Amino acid sequence: MAEVPEAAEMVDVDSTNLAQVGFIPYSDVPESAEKDTGTLYVRFHASKRDVAAGLPGALWAFPGVPSLVHGEFVYAASVGTYFNKNIRDSYPGKRIS
Repeated sequence: MAEVPEAAEMVDVDSTNLAQVGFIPYSDVPESAEKDTGTLYVRFHASKRDVAAGLPGALWAFPGVPSLVHGEFVYAASVGTYFNKNIRDSYPGKRIS
């Protein structure tokens, strides 16, 4: 099962669905040409099934997210609403754990 790279520095967010958010800008990757984008990591709160099994919530990675979008997301009045309107269907996410 994949985990978040340490460089993502996951932070807790105040949301009923989202638990943590992290970001690794491509500027941290020397060979990357896309310096103003990166991979956004989102951990959801654990479901009842996850809790019963002692597992954390689902972790998703969204590559190609602009740094500006990450900043707006973290400081949004409602991170859940911002995620649903601006990230979920706008960037190709993949569940990694």
